[in-house]
Amino acid sequence: DGYVVIDINAKAVTNVLKNLELDDGSIIGYIAPDGTEILNTDNQESVFSGQDFYKKASSGNELISMVKKQKYLFAFSNIAETGFNVCWLVPEKVMLKQAYEIRNLTIGITIIAIIIAFLIAIFLAYSIYKAIRNATAVLEKAADGDLTGSVQMRRKDEFGILGISINSMISNMKVLLNKVDQVSGLVQSSSDDVTRASELLASSSDEICNAVSEIESGTSSQAIEAENCLEQMALLSEKINTLTTNTSAIESISHNTKTYASQGIEI
Repeated sequence: DGYVVIDINAKAVTNVLKNLELDDGSIIGYIAPDGTEILNTDNQESVFSGQDFYKKASSGNELISMVKKQKYLFAFSNIAETGFNVCWLVPEKVMLKQAYEIRNLTIGITIIAIIIAFLIAIFLAYSIYKAIRNATAVLEKAADGDLTGSVQMRRKDEFGILGISINSMISNMKVLLNKVDQVSGLVQSSSDDVTRASELLASSSDEICNAVSEIESGTSSQAIEAENCLEQMALLSEKINTLTTNTSAIESISHNTKTYASQGIEI
């Protein structure tokens, strides 16, 4: 059987280990079967050999473990069939650095998001308050009878729709009031016509009453005159009867006289 003997320069291995891009505080070591350590640090004191975590890893129980006292993460790798091992100690703060950075970034983003949300909430609240105040002012003026106001909104949300509805309501109220005014004018004109007709009717009624009174008075006078006329007719009838009687008497006397005269002539 032949053997190949390789003489490895410890300094060369150290340089190789130092050239590895490791985080600050990390320790990586090349450990020989006899426990000799070649580390990536200037201090070449034993770090891994004799430690419980190294013994457990060498026995194959825990290849990765936490070194609680020093707060390091220990990693172990065996170089097959050589008896050499590569071990690595990484500080916990290095392992958690990115986690801390993510945590801080998350906290920062959360704080910024809260501030932005608070500002947006203030802006929305003020915007809603302004829209409600504008609509309320116009409605209060409308309630007092002033329909000249209108809701000025450029919003496209529900408040914008509310403003459009209020403006439409005020416009319809104006149209309705104009119609009411026109109807009131017509009613007033009709009332004036009715008043004039009533006055004319009252005047006509007075004239009719006067005419009736005059007719009644004339009727009474005619009744009296008719009664007088009847009395005069009765008196005239009596006089005619008397005249007739007298005429008959005169006729008799005249006849007698004629007779007497004839007799006298004959004698």
